[in-house]
Amino acid sequence: MYLLAIAIILTGVIGASRAYLGVHWPSDVLAGWAAGAFWVTVCWILKILVRGSEE
Repeated sequence: MYLLAIAIILTGVIGASRAYLGVHWPSDVLAGWAAGAFWVTVCWILKILVRGSEE
């Protein structure tokens, strides 16, 4: 749980700094976060389905 919290905080800080420094548009950062959240959700659902089929 500790590593998950660190990863979420680090992702937020890096994304915010990219927008603040003008390297990326804020919409690009939000799109990246949305894509990452989508990927995590897909992996989580697949994990649940695979565990469910083993039982």
